[in-house]
Amino acid sequence: MVTVAGTCVVDGDEGEGVISVTISVAGGATVVVSDSDGSVVGTFTQDGSVTVPEGAVYTWTATPSAGFEFPAGSATSGSVTIATCSSPDVLPFTGVESDGLFKLGFLLLAAGLVVVTGNSFLFGNSEES
Repeated sequence: MVTVAGTCVVDGDEGEGVISVTISVAGGATVVVSDSDGSVVGTFTQDGSVTVPEGAVYTWTATPSAGFEFPAGSATSGSVTIATCSSPDVLPFTGVESDGLFKLGFLLLAAGLVVVTGNSFLFGNSEES
């Protein structure tokens, strides 16, 4: 049995794709992974992986080795899409994503308005008769 999976991994500021191939019996099959131009990016006869550019579709084909057969219904070809990924915006010296800080700032602003509005009823809005 052959399993092919792809994912996008962020390393620093750069994203890259990783295609992982699992062959249940080492040497039982040859798996060829190609890019959209048909260029081979990896050939496997045992478990392994290959790093590929992100944001692309890759195809794979599996051929059983001499003396081996794939179980009925097993996939012998397919495609893997590696999505575009990027690192989150992180503010220097904080290690915090800017989106998270924006939400926190908005929450604190809203809480401050509630406090100010509440205090105006206590101190500034009294009517004398």
